[in-house]
Amino acid sequence: MTQTGADEGSPTSAATITDTASASAGETTDSSGSTDTTATTDSGGDGDGDGDGDGDGDGDGDGDGDAICTDGMADLPELCDNEDFFGLDCGEHTGGTFPQGSLICVDCTEIDASQCYNCGDGTKQEAEACDGTDFGTESCQGLGFEGGSLLCLSGCSQIDVSNCTAGSTCGDGLIDQGEQCDGANLNGATCTSLGFTGGGTLACNSTSCQYDVSQCMNDGGGCTPVFGGCGLLDDNCCPGLICVFAFGCLPE
Repeated sequence: MTQTGADEGSPTSAATITDTASASAGETTDSSGSTDTTATTDSGGDGDGDGDGDGDGDGDGDGDGDAICTDGMADLPELCDNEDFFGLDCGEHTGGTFPQGSLICVDCTEIDASQCYNCGDGTKQEAEACDGTDFGTESCQGLGFEGGSLLCLSGCSQIDVSNCTAGSTCGDGLIDQGEQCDGANLNGATCTSLGFTGGGTLACNSTSCQYDVSQCMNDGGGCTPVFGGCGLLDDNCCPGLICVFAFGCLPE
């Protein structure tokens, strides 16, 4: 029996191409030739539920996860985010030059190392109160004393003024500028008022007219006594004392 031309592979028509495309999109054609236009919807195919197909869940289709500044998690292209510096610290960021201190993240695009330092190298950095004999612009005279020399405490976080001298007025029994006490005049202070929880006997250094707390005692815990270390964000100075940067807890 002779087959027709259509059966033998006649050229595919535009209608045939359209129907084929429709079928692949989820349309079906019944035996009568009518088309069911019900299509199957793709939910994204990447498993994140946002429908963009990139798998990162942010819905923009770029697949990068879109880092959010100040969320506390450093993600590229951020250099840092709050306290997250991709594991870097001062030492690693400065190549070992300034191993101490803390990094600061600026707008997630810049790492500020101004608070990094190297205590003991003899050069005072911004984050240090002093370093060795480098006290910046500070001096005994600048702090109200007549003379003497400043000392730098270990850690480079505090300046010790115990070697500063109050001048000829020290010893007259009157408390003058730069003096905490004078002779038996302790300005009403006691070991307890200076924060020593175990009491003791407060004295006055006859050379510097500064408190001599060598006989004051602590029984553990409590607030930070005079000359004790403190910070602007961690001020635990005892009553009657105030936290002074670089010097510690001092009488108000």
